[in-house]
Amino acid sequence: MSDMLRLAFAAVMAVLPAGVQASEWPPAADYLSMTDCSAAEDPGSCNAVRQDLLRDYAEAIAGKPRGQRKVSFCLTTGCDSAVQANPVRGCAWQIVLIKSRRPGLTRNDLANFRNYCGPGFLDDAGREAAMAQAKDLLKKLGVN
Repeated sequence: MSDMLRLAFAAVMAVLPAGVQASEWPPAADYLSMTDCSAAEDPGSCNAVRQDLLRDYAEAIAGKPRGQRKVSFCLTTGCDSAVQANPVRGCAWQIVLIKSRRPGLTRNDLANFRNYCGPGFLDDAGREAAMAQAKDLLKKLGVN
């Protein structure tokens, strides 16, 4: 295992809430469908976004709104091609953020929900798939 992967794994383990097993969550690199930055217009920036996203994912699965917000954004938009866009997963994380009702929510979160889960990114089938994924994510987070 590379040093970078060891550090990412350690970061995820450090922020997991009590009772959540790391095996319940897919590895960040798999889940986020990270792309190869060597072909990016700015490989350094692409790699920096990817590293930030590893931290954001660890925060997201720990139930922290900031991480959930950032993961939702990057999955929805692709974060300047640093991540392969997956609007269904992005919407699912936005649903998790709203339904968790944790401190730290902002006015923009509802607007982002309308945008990321709206017709500009998803059709009805996509929203249904996002709801199903959000239900699974909420269960893993222990949110009813």
